[in-house]
Amino acid sequence: MFGVWGMLIYQLQTTWNLNEQYAHGYLVPLLCLYLAVKTQNVNADSKDIESRDRRAWLYLGVPSILLLFPLWIVREANSDWRLLNVALFACTFLFSLALLYDRRGLRKVKLLAFPLLFFAVAIPWPLAMDLQLTQWLQGRVSSLIVDSLLLLGHEVRLRGNVIDVGVFGQVGVDEACSGIHGLQASLVVTLFLGAYYNLGIVRRMVYCIAGTIVALALNLARAFCLSYFQVKGKGDLLHEPLFSMFGTDAPSLHDMAGWIESGGILILLI
Repeated sequence: MFGVWGMLIYQLQTTWNLNEQYAHGYLVPLLCLYLAVKTQNVNADSKDIESRDRRAWLYLGVPSILLLFPLWIVREANSDWRLLNVALFACTFLFSLALLYDRRGLRKVKLLAFPLLFFAVAIPWPLAMDLQLTQWLQGRVSSLIVDSLLLLGHEVRLRGNVIDVGVFGQVGVDEACSGIHGLQASLVVTLFLGAYYNLGIVRRMVYCIAGTIVALALNLARAFCLSYFQVKGKGDLLHEPLFSMFGTDAPSLHDMAGWIESGGILILLI
């Protein structure tokens, strides 16, 4: 079982290294392992009904393993194809469930299904869906910022996803300002804490929705504050170090705002 999960991690580690949106990927396997150990410790005293006729490995496990070979061949030709990651995860997940069912029974499958499924938060979304959602968020964030600045009496114009603030230049609402990073971080936190505290299904769903709202709201507040600095002619503070000490530059206001947003999301969700 550990071998197929190692293959999946090996396939995903390139994306985790190169794409900041999925930089949390290295942490996810550790969280999955923790949830699995915690689940087994809590239910260590319960026993499963023995069954002598378990052949899930034959009907589910073997086909999943056999399917990994053509997928790995495709991976050699197109390793960055995101749907390939989904297919590899599906095969790995099904193979693990088959082994768990044959060795420990249905009860163990139910207990460990979520810790295994939680690994999905580290898998890149299909590219088309990722781009469409990011562009939609960029459009909504930029339009809301422009509307807010107009209500405050500032003369600004929206040109695509770029906010024109006149003599003080332009503010671009890029991918990082769309809120997609905070959205994915909130999903990781809410799903993990929901399992950690053993919340019911309805409460987990409500918690995930609340996490999504918190992440998008804080990202909007961050983007608005940065745009407001630009409108007030303080745009030079956004990308220049706030100060230097002993030859080391402090982070810029733009970077510091991103850290504050991430910390705020974590604190509010907890």
